[in-house]
Amino acid sequence: MTEYELFVEKKRPCGEDIGAEKSVVEIDIRCPDEYVRHNSNFPVIEKTTCENGDIRYVTGDGRGNMEKYTFTE
Repeated sequence: MTEYELFVEKKRPCGEDIGAEKSVVEIDIRCPDEYVRHNSNFPVIEKTTCENGDIRYVTGDGRGNMEKYTFTE
């Protein structure tokens, strides 16, 4: 298992960051892919590995609902 700091941002169709839900938690997981598949309400649109090693997922429904998950070791 790996310990991650997870930043989650959920945006709704209103399109403004003011209404976005944001949270940060520390979690121990084996695989960020599995975590996102089991905890997101939407399919993965994009997965990115940043230069600093963070892993970022964007999920959404194509109608304005989006969730971003950023995993930092």
